[in-house]
Amino acid sequence: MSAFRDDWERWLMGEKDEHVPTWRARVDDRYERAWRTLLGTDFDPDSFSPFHVPIGPFKGYCLLTLQIALWATQWSMRDAALPAPDGFPGEVFERTGPHVLGWVVMIGEDADTYGAAAGPLVAALHDGLPEAMTDGMWILKDPLMQVEAHS
Repeated sequence: MSAFRDDWERWLMGEKDEHVPTWRARVDDRYERAWRTLLGTDFDPDSFSPFHVPIGPFKGYCLLTLQIALWATQWSMRDAALPAPDGFPGEVFERTGPHVLGWVVMIGEDADTYGAAAGPLVAALHDGLPEAMTDGMWILKDPLMQVEAHS
């Protein structure tokens, strides 16, 4: 993560767009606080569990959404089931690959946002989603969508 910060700082210092230094001046001391928060965030799919994150007065819903999206993406690349969290049906967590998106739905709370972030990443890694996951989506049957998809 420190390499990312180094790259970011180089970009930030060299960016010519006038909005960038204006933004940097406005965020002032919050900038370092944000970096500490990001650098202290658990992105390890083996130790982070969205099923054990206290939801409530939480600062950083965008960061939590990113954590969940990366967690699901990393798990989708494994050929391993996730032990079902207590109180959840085990069969959902036995599915692997792009089917881990079902795990994201099971998180609840802001699952539509989590899915909106995780879905495209998982689909991109798996060259799309299985037909069983997209069958019945009316938007995919729209002739305009089909023309654009084949252009």
